[in-house]
Amino acid sequence: MYSTIKRIGFILIFIMVQSCDSLEKKSFVGTWIAADKATIEFRSNNVVQLKNIDKNKIFYNPKSTKKEVSFEGKWNFNSEKNIVNINSNMYHFTLEVIGQGFLGNEPPYNLVLWVGDPDEINKYEFIKKDGIFKK
Repeated sequence: MYSTIKRIGFILIFIMVQSCDSLEKKSFVGTWIAADKATIEFRSNNVVQLKNIDKNKIFYNPKSTKKEVSFEGKWNFNSEKNIVNINSNMYHFTLEVIGQGFLGNEPPYNLVLWVGDPDEINKYEFIKKDGIFKK
């Protein structure tokens, strides 16, 4: 009986691991939008254009007045950590890729920049504009 349960457990783990497809860089290409209408446009040539980004959310400063910035830079996707790195001459930050489902690895995916104290669960969240996120 114990060995049967053990076999079923191994089979379930194998199925879960096999069903977890890794994300690809091309999945991010397109425009992503935040609730405040800020946008991030990822291009296939590793160029990223950001418009109307709340500067205080990139560099957390609760005493500062809101200032929006727009800039262009480079981006890359780290599939091992499920993060997107954005770099320009002035700004460097990381967006976490968060999915749906029990393990958080199913589409639709959102890009999240955690703001300030992580215990406050304050996030700057971007959703793909066309609503389609393909693995």
